[in-house]
Amino acid sequence: MEYLINRLKETISFIEDEVKKMKDSKAETVTESNQPEYLNTKEAMNFIKCCSKTLYHYRLQGLKSYKIGRKVMYKTDELSDFINSHQA
Repeated sequence: MEYLINRLKETISFIEDEVKKMKDSKAETVTESNQPEYLNTKEAMNFIKCCSKTLYHYRLQGLKSYKIGRKVMYKTDELSDFINSHQA
């Protein structure tokens, strides 16, 4: 009987450890996700500290933007990359 109780405790401990690993893995996936954050024009202007005309000129120079309905959206990582590559 003692053997069965110890074996059951080991099994429960193992399951708890596995559940903890799964939770940790899920948390890492959420925090490290490569999902880009989209910004509208006003948010993008605040993000890179420029006016709407400058942002428009950046688009003409190759800054990638996305039309979603009637809105123009930008990915934060692409904004950062563009600004870093075009700094004097």
